[in-house]
Amino acid sequence: MDIGYSDKKVQKICENKKEAIKKLGQDVALKMFQRLQWIAKAPNLDFFNTSYKFLRLHKLSGNYDGMYALDINKQYRLIFYPCNEEGEPDTESDFKSISIVTIQEVSKHYE
Repeated sequence: MDIGYSDKKVQKICENKKEAIKKLGQDVALKMFQRLQWIAKAPNLDFFNTSYKFLRLHKLSGNYDGMYALDINKQYRLIFYPCNEEGEPDTESDFKSISIVTIQEVSKHYE
């Protein structure tokens, strides 16, 4: 899958190990990088409903309506939009056809 980022701040945390460790701590940062590698290697979003169920792919609501999350650990999660071929948010398509996501934030749950 292709991964995009909502802004430079999110991209820096997701691509710069030193920055991620500084912001998230070593354990969370390393797990986040592992999750990002799994996303990059996955053929589509449905892969996380079949092969990686333990990451709890789930739809969000409220202020995060239209977004989804994958767990990093019990406290942190990756929040993202599934996207269409043009990179625009796509909440209507089947997960089997989603091969692009845009990471909105790395979030400490309920904070």
